[in-house]
Formats: sequence, C-alpha cells, structure tokens
Amino acid sequence: MLAQMSTGRVYAADVARERWALSLAAGTLARCFVQKRVAAVVAGDSLPALLDALQQRDVDPQRAQARGLLSFFRALPGWAERLQRTGGAQFLDELDHYALDGCSLLVIDAADGLFSWGDRSALNRQGLRLRSWCESAACTVLLLFRDGVEPGRAQQLHRASGALSGMASLGNRGGTLAWSISHWQLGKHRGGSSRQALRSTESGELVAAGSDQFTQRQVKAWLDQARDQEQVWITRAAAEPGLPAAWGLVSDNAALLAAADKAMAATCILDSGRPQEFRQLTHTVHQLRKRRGRALKIVVRQRHAPLRHGQESILLTAGANLILAPGLAAADLPQAVAGLLGQVLSRDVPDQLEQVLASAAPPARSGYLPPAAFCAEALGAADQAHTAGIECTLVRLFLLPEVTPLEALRACKPLRAGDVFTADDRSVYLFLFACWEQDADKAVERVFRMMLGELFEGQLRLPGRSAIQAEAGDLQYRAQAQALTDHGPELAKEAASGTMEASTAQAAPVQANTIGVPRTSRPSPLNLRSGVPS
Repeated sequence: MLAQMSTGRVYAADVARERWALSLAAGTLARCFVQKRVAAVVAGDSLPALLDALQQRDVDPQRAQARGLLSFFRALPGWAERLQRTGGAQFLDELDHYALDGCSLLVIDAADGLFSWGDRSALNRQGLRLRSWCESAACTVLLLFRDGVEPGRAQQLHRASGALSGMASLGNRGGTLAWSISHWQLGKHRGGSSRQALRSTESGELVAAGSDQFTQRQVKAWLDQARDQEQVWITRAAAEPGLPAAWGLVSDNAALLAAADKAMAATCILDSGRPQEFRQLTHTVHQLRKRRGRALKIVVRQRHAPLRHGQESILLTAGANLILAPGLAAADLPQAVAGLLGQVLSRDVPDQLEQVLASAAPPARSGYLPPAAFCAEALGAADQAHTAGIECTLVRLFLLPEVTPLEALRACKPLRAGDVFTADDRSVYLFLFACWEQDADKAVERVFRMMLGELFEGQLRLPGRSAIQAEAGDLQYRAQAQALTDHGPELAKEAASGTMEASTAQAAPVQANTIGVPRTSRPSPLNLRSGVPS
C-alpha cells in the first residue's frame, strides 16, 4: 500500500516499535531507488540503523546519494524542543534550504516532535501548513509516529486538521503483527480499508504472514524478466474516450482472461458492472491472479453503481491491487496505473472464494427493528463483519425537541440489505453494514426522505466493532430496564393503510452478489544535517 501514494499529499502511520518503523522506511525508500524516483529521509539517532536496513535490501546509501536518488538528513539533538518554539515553520524552511526540488517522497521518522499535541488549534495549523508545503513542492510526505499513544498520533493529527490522505498503523493486534489501514487515498480514488497480518524475517524485513519472502533483489529480477510491464488491457465496459491509444481494448471479462493468458506484469482493468454481476467479476479477478501470479496488476473501475465496502474487501481478497472510486475521470486513470508500476502482490490469495463470499454477505434483514432486536442484530452483524475484515458504522441521530421518534422513523427508508434502525425516546439509531465512517454522512442522507436538519440536532458516528458493542450494549441494557417503545406495530399499521411505505424489518432477497505560515528568508539549518554519516 505504501507504493500507492499521490504526489503532493501527506500520509502517516503509527508504528509501535523502532525496528518496524525502520523496516517500513527502508522498504519504501528501497522501492523508490529501484524505480529511480528521487526520495529523502529525515531521522534522528535511528539513521545509522536505517542505513543498515537499506543495505540489507541491496541498496548502497553512499551510491544512492551520489546518484542523486536518495538524500539523508539527520535531526540534531533537541530539534523537537526548538521546533515547538518556532511552530514547525523552521523545519519546512530548512527543507527548502536543502533545495529538495524533484524529490518525489520524503520519509520523516519519529515525526512526533513536529507537532504540538496538546494544542488542537496549533495542531490544525501545523497539519494544514505541512499539506500546503507538500502541494507546492509536489512532494509526498510519509510521517512515522513512534509515541505509541491512544488514540494514535496519526488519528489525532487527522481529526484536528484533516490533512492526511492516508492513515495506518503497524503493531500487535491480538498477538499478531498487523498493518491496519484506516483510510488511504490515491488521487481521487482509494484502495479498500484493510488489515494485513505480517511477520518479521531474520533480516528484519516485514512480509505478509504465510507468504513467500520477496527480497528487493528477487522482485527486481522477476520484473526485469517481464517484458509487459507497460502493457495495459481494459474491458470495453471499463473504457471510455480519452484513454491512451496504446492500451489494449477487449470486449469483456472472458476476452480479458484470454488476452492475459501469457501476461506476467501487465495491468488488467475491469468494470465493477451491475450488482448481479459481482460474483462473476470476483471469480474473474481470482482467476487472473491465480493463473498469472503476483506481478500482474488488477484494477477494478466503478463506472456505474458503487461497490459496497464489503464488496471492495472481497475483490482485494480475491487478488485485486486497486479499487478505483466511482466517477474517476479518464484523465486520472493513467496516473492510477502508473502508481502500480513495479509492484508485486505480497498478500496471500485463497484457493477457494465461496467461504469468503459467504462471510461478507450482508445479513438478510433490513428496516425497522424493536430496540432489543436491533441491538442483537447489530452486534451479530458487527461480529460477522469483523471476521470478514469489513467495517460497519452505527450512527446515533439526536432528535430535535419538537420531533417525535415516530416522525423520524417514518422518514427512514434504508434500501440495502443489512441496514437496520430503531429508536429510543431521544434518538434514532441506524446500523450501516459494510460502511466506512467517512462514507456514513452520504449513506445517512440517502436513507432519510427528509432533510436531516428538519429532524435531528446532531449525530454521533461509531465505527468498528468495539464502538458498536459499547453503544449497542448500552441501548440493550436500557431496552430491558426501561421497556423502550416498540414502534413496529404503528409503522406496520400506517404502511398497511397506505399512509407510508413499509419500513419495518423484512428479509431482503438473498443475493450472493450483494456482498500556511509565511516563509522567512531561508535560514542556516539548526535542526537538520545532510549526508550519510561516516
């Protein structure tokens, strides 16, 4: 995923241990070196260990710096304290002092000292200033945070400033080393949210758990044998005018399978298709991956109906490299393809897909449920989704004083299987199966037939199983202790009389396919020193 970063954006990761941060930084820099992209790194006392990690990946730091491909900057002692006094502007000025023109990626290790964590207003300014610098310098920045606090530094920075285009963490999850992505955007599109189990090799490299170990030399040798890295095949359904003339156009998915029969590292682009075609699409992606191996690039484009979060997760599990967002312009598609150049899929792909398809299918129920039944449904669905690696969101909407629960429930019309709702005397609760937190606003707007401001004075979004368990558990307790009103009979009565559409829970058709501070004159550096330490 770290290979998929947009130019001029800020990405961040919370990394619990230094050796993992070094492995992450070294792997990212080594990839830039192989691709002949100019990169730089800022590190403190960890810089010598980082240089050793690069050498273990067959990258000679001295040679890379002499060729102008990698630049190394050491943060001097006390830099964090000095930066707190200057608000971080000094740091960006020092980067400009070293004239990082043409640098495509800047990795900052132990970036915690760049920000004022106790001051939300200052944190907002610092995040936005860094993003503005990235945009003006056309340089991507990867921040590695080391403090190990909860919530993570990346999450704190993004909440305060919204400056991050990608946010992830690397640490132990239930005794397993895992790379967990919260959100990760590439241009106008994004890859699916995911969690990948990892293992650390004897040399310190991080690789997908259960997968073969690919050293940088092995990957380079593999790709050097491939003569088709620039070849792109696209189905007619995924294509439109304005795409490069050199791309190969095929009629459908079956023709794509035939065209890629001897492919090694080409790119295959498919359309997400209609909902009823999802199962066939998944099997096509799976066949491409299993037949042609890890170096093949598989991209799914959403030109029509958007995929659900669960469907995106299934396609990634089946072997897709990238899921493009709906409405992506044809002019942006070549950039997405170029971002995949040189990649080899590291995660394992299951031999059989049926169990994956079944585990990610939404529950059959949708619509209104009594409070106790709603809690049981939401808790069960959240557990199922967690097992399948899918995120769900529970939204609590607080009623305006003059609006009754029944009035708000009448306006609630979820259309997707697995989306259920209920109410107490103060709020409406809406459970959205396979829905990212960042997508919840649009999902809620689609569910209600009235403007939200006419019904509610605010809302609380609760993403992930832990948050859902806490909120649903509280509602479940109150439902038992206070005998909360069941509005189902009244809603059903009104639906039967024709005064409103039916919205009480019912079994949905089971479809397996539904799854800136102004700059001063550039100073002499007080915080950074350039060059490879001797």
